[in-house]
Amino acid sequence: MQEKIILSPDNQKTLMLAANQQVEETAESSAKAIIKGTIADEISYPPNGGLSPDEIEALKKIGEIPNAEPALRKVIANSTATAFFDFFNILDGTSDPDHEAGVWTWATLLDHPQGEDDPYQFMLHDAFFDAYWAWRKTRGEKGWALDNLPNEEAPNDVWSSYA
Repeated sequence: MQEKIILSPDNQKTLMLAANQQVEETAESSAKAIIKGTIADEISYPPNGGLSPDEIEALKKIGEIPNAEPALRKVIANSTATAFFDFFNILDGTSDPDHEAGVWTWATLLDHPQGEDDPYQFMLHDAFFDAYWAWRKTRGEKGWALDNLPNEEAPNDVWSSYA
């Protein structure tokens, strides 16, 4: 049995710095796009963009408000950082996903052994956007959705392709 390698201190530091960099860069680019009125072209989540014409017009008006850009940066950074923090808590086993999401036993990140292929070939970044539609169905009807599709037009659950 192969000994598992925990995430090294160098990789821990790199991961945490990269996460904070992503928070800042996401906040900066999203705030700028809102102010410039181009955010609708840059939305990648949910997978279909989700903004209605009325929502796009509302966002364009934000660009006219003094000091909106730094305020947006801070709000977007907070939301992004909160998502990272909550995700890391789930990985650490210090928090559990809602029971509707499925059974969870916790997980850990490991250093990838140099020169070895990944026998699992499961990539979190590939599964993330596909899982949106499964999440939407799992969470149930709230009277609103991030996407702009009626329930009957939402794609079928693609998650089964990752099992």
